[in-house]
Amino acid sequence: MLTPVLEGRVASPNGSPMNAIEHLMEEHRTLEGILGAMETWAESLDARTDGENGRQLGFFATFLRDYVDPVHHQKEERVLFEALIEHGFPRDIGPVAAMRREHDECRALVRRMTSLAGSAHEWTADDKESLRGVVFGYIEHLSHHIFKEDNVLYPVAVSQLPAERLARMVVEFEAMDAAAGRASLLAQAASLWQPPPYSAPAHAL
Repeated sequence: MLTPVLEGRVASPNGSPMNAIEHLMEEHRTLEGILGAMETWAESLDARTDGENGRQLGFFATFLRDYVDPVHHQKEERVLFEALIEHGFPRDIGPVAAMRREHDECRALVRRMTSLAGSAHEWTADDKESLRGVVFGYIEHLSHHIFKEDNVLYPVAVSQLPAERLARMVVEFEAMDAAAGRASLLAQAASLWQPPPYSAPAHAL
C-alpha cells in the first residue's frame, strides 16, 4: 500500500482542498522518502554486485531527473518564483536567486549520478567511495534546500502573495502535473521510497 505521500492527495489532512504551498511541501515529503532510500542503498554498496548497484543508481537518477526538475522545481521556477518577482522580490539577488542556484546544483549532481550509473567497467573501491560522495552530497544538498524552502521561502510566500494568486497556482500546478505524468512517476517512487525513521536534518540557514 502506498504511503499518503505517494497517493497524490488533492486534499489537506483536514479534508480541505490542498493549497499551493501544501502541494509543494507534500512533494518535499516524497523527495525526503527518496533521499532515505538513496542513503540506505549507498551505505550498503558492498552487499550487491556492480550490476545491481548500477541498475539501482540508474533508477534513482532517472526518477530524480524526471520528477524533481519537471514536476517540482519547474513549479517553483515558472510559477512561485515568478509570482514573488511580480510582487517585488528581486530576480537576480536574494532568496529567489539563491533557490535557483541550488536547483542548478541539484541538476549537476543528478547528471553526475546518471553518468556513474552508465559506467560499464567494474567499480573499484575508489569508484564506490566517489559514488558515495556524490550521493551523500546530493542528499545533504537537497535536504538543506528543502529545509530552507519549508521554513523560510514558503512562509514568506504565504505572507506576501495574495490569496487569489496562491489559489491560481493550484490550477497551474495541476496542469503541470498532467503534462509531466506526475501520477506515473509517483507510482515508480513507491518502489524506491524509504519509510521513517529517515527525516531531513533540521539545519539552520
